[in-house]
Amino acid sequence: MEELEHLIKEYQARFKDSINYIEQHKILLTYSSATLEGSTLSLIDTEFLVKEGRTPLGKPLEHSLMAKDHFHALSFVLDEAQKKTPITEKFIKTIGGMVREHTGSLRETMLGTFDERKGDYRLLPVHANVLQADGSIKSISYPDLKKVPALMKWFCEFMASKLNAVSRAEEAYNLSYDAHYHLRRIHPFSDGNSRTSRLLMNYVQAYHGYPVTPVNAQHRAGYIKSFYESSKTDSSPMRAFLLNETKQFLSDMTGRNG
Repeated sequence: MEELEHLIKEYQARFKDSINYIEQHKILLTYSSATLEGSTLSLIDTEFLVKEGRTPLGKPLEHSLMAKDHFHALSFVLDEAQKKTPITEKFIKTIGGMVREHTGSLRETMLGTFDERKGDYRLLPVHANVLQADGSIKSISYPDLKKVPALMKWFCEFMASKLNAVSRAEEAYNLSYDAHYHLRRIHPFSDGNSRTSRLLMNYVQAYHGYPVTPVNAQHRAGYIKSFYESSKTDSSPMRAFLLNETKQFLSDMTGRNG
């Protein structure tokens, strides 16, 4: 992992103390994450929205609200990383609620009411339709809603045991990728799970003082594929994909790719 270490050093030497870059980077992270979820806002749209509050004409209002919520949640996550805030269920619920602050609602189900804006765990089943290599669609179900509390308890204990045990960049990034994978696998919320998982990945990276990296929205197909190829006992496909994304981003930013 010497290549990763060198890329990090080059990146930090160039950007670490640039306040203007930090804000621009947060806009890029917001744009990338929202685009992965179907947002039609361009990077310039996102910048004007964040800096000037200008909602782009001809674009769905929900896409602007999603971007604003993500930027707010990302700012919170990066601030908490500086404070070394522990990863707890309350902390994750806070992030999940912020992600849905202006697009979520109070939901009523047969099992009760939950508020997406507060980061309440879902009280309904969720599934995803996944495109297969042969062109068919396969329906994937996430864990039963009754299992979510126990799974989240396990996840937070897992993160607590690992967060301060890493000593090298490779370990820190792999832990951030695992955090992303496992939280998304559990799918504790009715919506916003992927955004929240990416934010938690960024939190772990920032917690250890390493560059916070995006997932390139143009690589969405490979991103989704790596998730479904991973499992609770083997997250190596997603680790490999996200490590490549990290190296690609750092290389682009330090001029190694041109």
